[in-house]
Amino acid sequence: MTYPADPSHGALVDELRRLRVEGLVGLRTLRPRELLDAAVACGLAPPGRAGPAAVEALVRRAVEELGGGRLGDAAAYTFGLRPGTRDWPAQDRRRRSAEIYGVSVDRFRKHYEARVLAETADAILRLAAPHHPGEATPDKAGPWHVVPVPIDSRTVPITVHTCSVDMLTGIDVIVSSANTYLELAHTFTTSLSACLRRAASRKGPSGEILDDTLARELSAWIARHGRAGLTVAPGTVVPTSAGDLAQRGILRIYHAAVVAPRPGTNAYDIDPAHISLAVANVFRLARTERTEFPELRSVCLPLFGAGRGGLAEDVSFTWIWVALAAELARDDGWEVHFVARYPDTARTIVDGLAAVTDG
Repeated sequence: MTYPADPSHGALVDELRRLRVEGLVGLRTLRPRELLDAAVACGLAPPGRAGPAAVEALVRRAVEELGGGRLGDAAAYTFGLRPGTRDWPAQDRRRRSAEIYGVSVDRFRKHYEARVLAETADAILRLAAPHHPGEATPDKAGPWHVVPVPIDSRTVPITVHTCSVDMLTGIDVIVSSANTYLELAHTFTTSLSACLRRAASRKGPSGEILDDTLARELSAWIARHGRAGLTVAPGTVVPTSAGDLAQRGILRIYHAAVVAPRPGTNAYDIDPAHISLAVANVFRLARTERTEFPELRSVCLPLFGAGRGGLAEDVSFTWIWVALAAELARDDGWEVHFVARYPDTARTIVDGLAAVTDG
């Protein structure tokens, strides 16, 4: 596996100029090669797997690197990064940027816009320069590891990410392990559920939570289905929006109820068979939601029950794979990811996929 050469400043400026015209909504058709390569170099996507969400994340980081002020604000409007502006016509974004500099639209176009594009390209080069991570090896899961797995007569690449779940970018559906009461972990804890809850919430300037999005939407689902204070069947999967994680290209969060709180204790019970049921229900739900979200293609799974559930990681993977292999054999339109916070957990997943491949 090789990594791309350093991006060219001139080529980056040209691609940023086209992005200014098309806006973020045009990224799926632009396919800007230099920006895609720079996103890989910055660690925003595995080699060969960068897409629109990774490019958007790259441009956002580059604009943040500009440090605010007139330059940073104008760049944010130029590319449609401000909330509510991603689908603004190019002329409206240019007009707003000109207002920030206090000049006419024509003056901004001829002088300041070129500065905005050049400075953004410089910021991308600064971000890309220190990276170029080494290829993952059998002894190191690294920030990601792509494992080619044979399914029937084809090979399916499965990506294992070693990171906090809120660092994922450009994955359509992230699946969270939930308890059968569908109650999320407290925001100050370290579980995957808590991390997603924090990252998806809308926050104020001091970091205060203004909208606890996932908790609010799960509560609404519970009320609609008459389950307040009651459990749902193990294996149930409930969808919510991604809240603020939409800024990282995440479309949906699926909450899979796989662990059952043990009454009168702080412990949980888990039947491994419910893991397979939850995985099957994840893909069943995603196929259903494609009527509203036709772009749903990629799904990221954790090792269900391997945290507070107390299930051994290799056992969790085995029961996930029972259902996952069946889903991939049925439908070749899915891109599958796993996420693990710690390298040892990622190692378990990579080893499990390798064993499937060898077997």
